[in-house]
Amino acid sequence: MAITGNITISGNRINLENGQSILLRPVAPESGKPGIYTIDPPGNPTLLHGNKLCGDKPPTYILIYQEGHSLYLHVFDGPDIPRRLSGLTLQKGICATYNYEKLN
Repeated sequence: MAITGNITISGNRINLENGQSILLRPVAPESGKPGIYTIDPPGNPTLLHGNKLCGDKPPTYILIYQEGHSLYLHVFDGPDIPRRLSGLTLQKGICATYNYEKLN
C-alpha cells in the first residue's frame, strides 16, 4: 500500500488511490487462465510518490488472484503470457508484485 495506496478492482478496472485507473482486458478466458489481463489501452500509470506500476518499462500483463484474505497482483513486462500460480512464484518477465491483506 505504500507504493500503490488503496486500490479497488471492479469488473475490468483497477482504481488507484491517486484517482488513476487501469483498464483491463482478459487474456483468453476460454484457455483456462483466469485472472490474466492485458492493460487496454497500454500504459504504465504513475502510482503514489511517483512510482510506476512496472518500473521504467510499460507492463504487458497483470495476473490477479486471491487466496483467503490476500490479494495478489503480479505485473509482467515480457511478451509471454504468464501462468497462474499460487503464492509468490517468480516467472520470466515479472517486473513487480503487489500483495494486499484485507483487514477486518
